[in-house]
Amino acid sequence: SQGALIALHAARESTPDPPFSGLVLWEPPMPWEDWYDGGWGRATLESPPDDAAEFFLRGVLGDDVWERLPENLREERRAEGAALRADLHASRTTRGRLLPGVVAVDVIVGTGGRSAPHNRRTAEVTAEMIPGAALVTVDEAAHGVQLDAPAGLAAVIDRAGAGREPA
Repeated sequence: SQGALIALHAARESTPDPPFSGLVLWEPPMPWEDWYDGGWGRATLESPPDDAAEFFLRGVLGDDVWERLPENLREERRAEGAALRADLHASRTTRGRLLPGVVAVDVIVGTGGRSAPHNRRTAEVTAEMIPGAALVTVDEAAHGVQLDAPAGLAAVIDRAGAGREPA
């Protein structure tokens, strides 16, 4: 989701000649909107960097997966806390906001059928903001689509790569 913001900004900044042919965006966060429930991001920003990374990844991966990671990998991820906080902070600035407009590549915006309402809404709003963007729902997915519905996400990416509209 945070990567969707970064990718979309990269696509806009490189238009009309981006170095890629399309984007698949997953529920880009919109913490600047009054209706967006950004409590998780705010809590991450309020934590010390190492703790912020662990808090964020426990939320994404779940406690069981986090605990199964080798200690050295957990420490590497914790060390990325400052960068994570910088990304989250940037998404809350005026420059980080998504603005309506044309992107010179095909865009598919995905959402999960089991995602929280604010995450589903971000996907819908994003798709409306980008002319020609397709909105796709992976019914069995939540916000962490790569963990709970990887086959559904892969199908969307495969269809996008083949130049076909997703089902």
